[in-house]
Amino acid sequence: MKSIITIALLISLSIMPFIVIYIALYSAIRPSWLKENPLTKELRRPPGHSLKVRIDDAHSEIVLNILLTYASFQFPFVILGIFSLMQLPSTFFTVLILFSFSWIACVWFAHKIYVLFKQMSQLKLGYECELAVGQELDQLMMQGYRVFHDVQADGFNIDHLAVGSNGVFAIETKGRRRPVTNIDKDKRYKVNCYSTHLEFPTWKESDVFNQAERQANWVSKWLSDASGMDVRAVPVIVLPGWFLERKERTSIMCLAGKQVCWEIPKVKSQLLDDRQIKAIVHQVAQSSTTDDFGRARELKHREQAKLIK
Repeated sequence: MKSIITIALLISLSIMPFIVIYIALYSAIRPSWLKENPLTKELRRPPGHSLKVRIDDAHSEIVLNILLTYASFQFPFVILGIFSLMQLPSTFFTVLILFSFSWIACVWFAHKIYVLFKQMSQLKLGYECELAVGQELDQLMMQGYRVFHDVQADGFNIDHLAVGSNGVFAIETKGRRRPVTNIDKDKRYKVNCYSTHLEFPTWKESDVFNQAERQANWVSKWLSDASGMDVRAVPVIVLPGWFLERKERTSIMCLAGKQVCWEIPKVKSQLLDDRQIKAIVHQVAQSSTTDDFGRARELKHREQAKLIK
């Protein structure tokens, strides 16, 4: 009987950190159950919303893998302790198997944590750059533009859409880190724009033009089909935090973050009247909302459940 009690205490001590974490989380969350969130409708997506969701998911996975690493490390000690209390033989082979399993699991989870941290670092950069460009684009609203962020498409998203009297602009944000090297300071901040590629201080990129053009073509077809008008979206690439120097004429507009609010109004792409703008905005607004905030998703599920019944 004593051995059973001792085993139970040993197991309880091994999982005590998880119990403490659960109690702390429960104590923090419980007061909110007594009140409800006042937001009941879908909200407009903020800049970089999809990236923010992925960052939150990656953060949750990192926490989970840290806990699993701890559990994997404790596993052989708990098993050997139980063997000892139950007076079961623990051979060298048994110990080797237990610790091998433990270390393989620890290395596996540590590798996942490493990969997730790298991924989250890239996502965080992209998210912050989309926020920066979004704030610059918001200034266009003072000039009569309608601006939407994180517009959902077929398996991808349009970072930003600006709709004004001079056309529709599909804006792709590119967040790129600047190299910290012995390169001349002026060159570290500079991107040379050529007709086929962008030349950064230590690398080149060409697919950015194809991606921006593909997305603009998709927007053109989508809005043309939905509104019954001929809509020609203009692709725009924005590189916040960089200085752009045009070496050749490019088929796609490339802008630094600060240039957005004064360069886009200069473009004479397609003249749109108020009726056309309203029709386009109506279509875009339907693809730029989310139920991730408040109780919108909960209420939507309730309505769906009622319909099923």
